[in-house]
Amino acid sequence: MSKHKIYLQTLENISALYDKNEGAAITHLLFEKIAEIQQVTNIQNITYDPTTLEFIDTQVAALKNHQPIQYVLGEAWFYNRKYIVNPDVLIPRPETEELVDWIVKENTHQSNLQIIDIGSGSGCIAISLALAFQNCRVKAIDVSNEAIAVIEKNALGLKANNLETFSLNFLDDSNWNGFERFDIIVSNPPYIPENETGTLDKHVLDWEPGLALFVPSKDPLLFYKKLADFGKFHLTNTGKIYMECHYLYAIASEKYFQEMGYETQLKKDMQGNERMLKAWLKN
Repeated sequence: MSKHKIYLQTLENISALYDKNEGAAITHLLFEKIAEIQQVTNIQNITYDPTTLEFIDTQVAALKNHQPIQYVLGEAWFYNRKYIVNPDVLIPRPETEELVDWIVKENTHQSNLQIIDIGSGSGCIAISLALAFQNCRVKAIDVSNEAIAVIEKNALGLKANNLETFSLNFLDDSNWNGFERFDIIVSNPPYIPENETGTLDKHVLDWEPGLALFVPSKDPLLFYKKLADFGKFHLTNTGKIYMECHYLYAIASEKYFQEMGYETQLKKDMQGNERMLKAWLKN
């Protein structure tokens, strides 16, 4: 079978699982990975030996089992850098890149920032900020030891030497005592109510960690309430909290922060949804 036919057959198999555009994008990612493994310049130069054909079959089988392509390949791009990912951590998303970009652009002239990323997952937010602000100190915390291991691998690989990791349960406020004050508190916390599981795609529900996705249906603002409490004692005088929000609860989250004595700003994502919230204490 020719190279072109192998590519087209793989595209057909993958496109049967997704819409046409997404299937094409996933197929291209798969063949880019093969090119990387073979250390060739582009997919036109791939050698289709038995090992490569077996690799393709294995990857397509994983995709047919609804495993996201990022987990299949073990990597995902975020803010122009490649991160290790696996089912212990959420797959980084473009909306979260917008949150990071907001922070970077608003604080570009700041120096010696103290930053904490709460619920760090793969470390994509914390590491992006550590690399954007080379003279800052970043703390990345997560309740999952498996996630901490992924953060540390990513920090090592991307040379984020100004980052520290902490494994702790942020919801237990007795764990907050050892932390100083921060110029930037950032979080993309769990925010999907458990009663919305039926709205999620199978590749999300079956593969991504529920611990990082879901909050009790009776308290969808659980993490935002804790972030507001944490900020009261751990923000510097000019410090800010940046958060990603569930678009259906963004306004409610903003209102809660305002009731807690914060000034706020909501920001829409690329889809026009209220997705990002900034809060700072009134002076």
